[in-house]
This record gives sequence, structure tokens and C-alpha cells, in this order.
Amino acid sequence: MLGSLVTRWESLDLEHICLYDESAERTQSLKSLVGFVRESQPHARITMTSDLRVAEASAPDCCVISIRPGLERGRVTDELRAKELGYLANETVGAAGMAFACRALPAARRLVESIERSNPKCVFVNFTNPAGIVTAGLSRQPGRTVFGVCSSAEKSARALGATGRVLTYGLNHLSWIYAIERDGVDRLPEVLDDPALLEAAQPWFPASVPRDYRGLANEYLYYYDLHDHAMAAQRSATSTRAEVVERLNASCRAELAAAGDDSKLAYSAYTAYLAQRKRSYMASAIGSSDADSLYVLNDDDGYSGPAIRVIEGAVLGRDRVVTAITANDVSPNLPAGVGIECTVSFTDRRVRKIVPTALSPRAMALIQQVATYEATLLRALTTQHLDGLVAALDLHPLTPSHDTNATFVARTVSAWPEVFASWSRD
Repeated sequence: MLGSLVTRWESLDLEHICLYDESAERTQSLKSLVGFVRESQPHARITMTSDLRVAEASAPDCCVISIRPGLERGRVTDELRAKELGYLANETVGAAGMAFACRALPAARRLVESIERSNPKCVFVNFTNPAGIVTAGLSRQPGRTVFGVCSSAEKSARALGATGRVLTYGLNHLSWIYAIERDGVDRLPEVLDDPALLEAAQPWFPASVPRDYRGLANEYLYYYDLHDHAMAAQRSATSTRAEVVERLNASCRAELAAAGDDSKLAYSAYTAYLAQRKRSYMASAIGSSDADSLYVLNDDDGYSGPAIRVIEGAVLGRDRVVTAITANDVSPNLPAGVGIECTVSFTDRRVRKIVPTALSPRAMALIQQVATYEATLLRALTTQHLDGLVAALDLHPLTPSHDTNATFVARTVSAWPEVFASWSRD
């Protein structure tokens, strides 16, 4: 993200980028990597701090939020706790996602409120998982502007090299591309009819899945539609995804430390790390561990591209179209305020959320079920009622039973007493 911003320093009218991490050690570990970015644009004013007061004082027009309360070890314990009880172990889906949301949303809210003290009109771009829950929770404050961004939404369209307007709708990690408009014509039916194009766009699914849904699905549908396969892969795997990421992150930090002041060596270590991380993503679903490309300084294929389009549209007032996560105030079929992932158009400083007039009934039914779970979870996070967490899990399609859900919540509370100190039972 930093590299993509810096390469657009003039076009984005940037004056100052302040990087904040509450850990002085982590901030220090990134100095050489940030130094490499500075070398590409020597005039760029980039500062780093572990003091929130300094970040506050910068009074940003836009704040990108990417935090992990509990760090990698927290994610590992969430996923192992879920796996032990027979859930899918994934930090954004079901039980483990609920556990992370209980830490992520309060921490993100505290950070946002701090920044708003210096600039109440700051636009927030959220990367923090579970992105739908966190974005929706932050958006509950009247007058606050929050857009969530995820790299998954347009992945299939990018794999196709699709040009034109890509229309997406659903929830974060449960959305569908339902049209690819080019020269006034929807090209999606051509993709659905072509086995080679479908293989390129949706390698984790048999062709029958996108065809049945009449749309290109976010890869996380794999955990729902091919749940038995996903659980079998989980049982046979020697590590959870969280454990893999924890090891990769630790190795990367060690290599950055070893690089010292050598910015080129630090950048080389970091790009190798990103390639390894990408290579391991969804490997069990695809049946392969081949990375299709290396990350580069200006990586618009990840979060950077959509995040920059949000910044251009929401902060700079430029006409842009982007897939983003936003609080629902347009879709009557879903609970108000829940986080929806849809195509957003910025025109003349006006925001229009584009939702389909029709979607596959099968897709809509699953979206509604998970949206009801997310709305119930948001209510529990707002009221801080533990029974509300169990009630939310009872509504999720990938949870085993009420008793298991109650056990998971109890174990999560025991694991994080400081997070739940002010919560009640009723």
C-alpha cells in the first residue's frame, strides 16, 4: 500500500504519510523497508511513530486501518480453538471470525475516535478483518465515513484481465461478480460458457459452481459449498492457515532485522515473503501452491488498487468506481447497517451504491443467512452480551450445534478475560 501511494504522490496531492504502530519494536523493524520506498521518491514526507499522540497530531484527511489485536498468536489460538471443536478454522468465517471481531472492532473504534479528535472529517479505509463486521461497526457513528476494502472481491475479474465495469454484490468474503459490462454489453455469460476462462477465473471451483450461481464467486464460497472438502483438507493439514502465516511473519521480521540499514536487501526479503504468503493462500482448495506472480512496489492487484480508488473518490472528489464494503442502507432484503460488499460509484462527490435488481436465488439465500448472523453479532458487540455471541453463532450456516457454540464462546471468554471484562450474560 505504501509503495502504491508514494508512486502517486503528485497525482494524489499527498503532503505527508504518517505510519503508526503501537509497538516501537515493529516500527523500528520496518525502517529499512520504508527507506527503500523513500529512495524511489526522495521528496516524499514519510514519518513513522509508535506514539498515538503523534499520529493524532498529523490530523489526516484519510486513515487506513490495518490492525491485529492479539497479533498472530491470537489468530492461531482462535483457529485452533475452532478446529478443536469441529468448526472450520478461518479468521473471517464463523466461530474464529467471531472471536477476532470481539477484539478487532473495539480496538479499531478506539483508534478511529483518537484520529477524529484531530480531524472529525477524516475518511477511514478499513483493511482489518473481519472486514464486513469491523466496517459496519465503525459506520454506526453518525457522520463518520468508512469504507472497507478487500483484495478478494475482484480477484476473478483480474485473473481474466477483464476491462470495463465489474459489478459485485454480497457480503465481505461472500460476494459474486454478477456482470462484467464492456461497450454496453454484459460479457459475463461468455465467461460462464467458456471452460478455459472459468478455470482461469475460478480455479478453486468446478465449473458447475459459478454456472449454478450465474456469477463469479468470491473464493470463500469454497468453505460453504465445498464444506466437506474444506474440512477434510483441514483435518489432513499439519498446520492451520494462522500457523503458516505466523511462521512466515516471524521469518520475515528476522530477515528484515538481518538486513539492517540495507534497504534493497530489506525490500528483497519483503517481496519474497509476500510471494510465499500468496503461494500458500487457498493452496488446499486449488490443489497447488504456485504463485502466479511476484509482488512489486506498486502492487495494485492487492488491497492497494481499490483502496486508492476509494481515496480518490471519497477524499479527492474524483469520479471512480470500486468494489468496497459499506454499511447497508440500500438493500431492503438485508438487515440495515450490516456490511455489504458492492460496486460503489463516486461521481461529483456523491456516493452511489449499486445493487442488482436480481441475483441468483441460491446466492441471495446464503447472503441473507450470513447477513442475519452478522447483524446479530454486531448487536452483541454493541450491547456486550455474551449470550448474543452464542445466538449469533446459532444462525451461522457453518456451526455445528448450540451446545458447541456455547462452549466455543465460553472458551473464548476464558482465553481473553481482558476483552470481555465488561461483558454481561443477559
